Amino acid sequence: MKKIIGMIATGLFSINLLASSPTGASKPDVWVNIYIHGIIRPVVDITDMVNISRQKLKQTRYKHVTRYVRKNTVTHRSQALQEIGLQPIKMAPNPDNNGSRAIVAVFKKLKKYAGKEQEKEFFYTFGWSGLLCYESRQKAAKLLYQKLIRLVAELKSKDLNPKLRILGFSHGGNVAVQMANLDPWSNLNSKLTVDELITLGMPVHRENDVLIRHPMFKKVYHFYSNGDIPQKLDFITTEYGSSFRRYQARKCFAIPDKLTQIQVQFTKTYPNKAKYNKKARSVTYDPSHIEMWFFGWTPNNYNVKAPMFPFPTAAFAPYLVDVINQNPSLGTNLVANVHLNEDKIVFTERRWSNHHKIKNVTVPFITPDQYNELKQTAWTRRPPEHIDLTGKQVITDAIYFATGQRKLQSHCSKAIGCKKRNCSDCARICPA
Repeated sequence: MKKIIGMIATGLFSINLLASSPTGASKPDVWVNIYIHGIIRPVVDITDMVNISRQKLKQTRYKHVTRYVRKNTVTHRSQALQEIGLQPIKMAPNPDNNGSRAIVAVFKKLKKYAGKEQEKEFFYTFGWSGLLCYESRQKAAKLLYQKLIRLVAELKSKDLNPKLRILGFSHGGNVAVQMANLDPWSNLNSKLTVDELITLGMPVHRENDVLIRHPMFKKVYHFYSNGDIPQKLDFITTEYGSSFRRYQARKCFAIPDKLTQIQVQFTKTYPNKAKYNKKARSVTYDPSHIEMWFFGWTPNNYNVKAPMFPFPTAAFAPYLVDVINQNPSLGTNLVANVHLNEDKIVFTERRWSNHHKIKNVTVPFITPDQYNELKQTAWTRRPPEHIDLTGKQVITDAIYFATGQRKLQSHCSKAIGCKKRNCSDCARICPA
């Protein structure tokens, strides 16, 4: 009996040692934030439109223009975009400011205001071709899936517990969603877990909407705006003739509980300068497609009179997600009206069936002084002022480059027909 008691005591002592040892301790959570851009600004002619509608981009001028513009660093200045692949966002002092560093700086500032600043948090961008093509998105999804699996394994080897947060803009969101095609539909066999998938202005395709039910995605937050027109205009890469702003239930697709849809609005109150009317004037604004992702110093189409200037909606999306998670009674079909200079956010919950209002809930936002500090943080990351002229010159150079490439390809395929790198007449364009 004494031997049995001694063995039990020894076992308990060893268990306590294991629990108190570094190897037995639970691994600390670290958030890994991945920003995925949308398509590159299309520059097309009539012939390109026909080929794009047929999803035949190999010989189009559009493909060469997009590739040229995508490689130029001017495209990095106003959005979270870097080179192709999974690239870390380096916040070290660097005179070459860009959108990636700006959005991370704003992200960290908002986390600090919310009292949730973490010691270890990683930031990456995932770059892809940016072509308006289903095959290009599927190819990018495969690369993203492989890169994330390697990254998670690397962080786990360092005794960390990585939690993935993906923010995808426009078709960048569809790139993330299409990773579900590559992973087993099983909680036990799934190789990757995305804790938060945040999509902004993503064209919802009925071919892909069922993919968000995949167990890979733990929570899905879909941000959209009534001022976002391009979100509904993708009739090229879908079989249903149109894309949609929102996820909609239908016979073969039920809305999952893990999906939260947020229509985002921004409101700013201006003092009335009229002599006999001192009542303040409020302006509510629905951001456009550009304003969902790009900063206000972008070359084109950002309304400088917008209440949230110069911020994109993507800068506030993680903060809104945190607020929604802290208030589970809000529901999953919401309108988020951010009052920028009144330190409040008004959430309106609506029914899924008829979209009618159920209730309003007001939660606090950052103070006006903090908002002004946030603006200053963004402006310190602003790139040089000559970006407008540089951007226009890049488009001109890209068109010139693409025209030359098409002529060389035509000459190579018709007159020579070679596919060797050492061909003297077409060495510049023959593939490796």
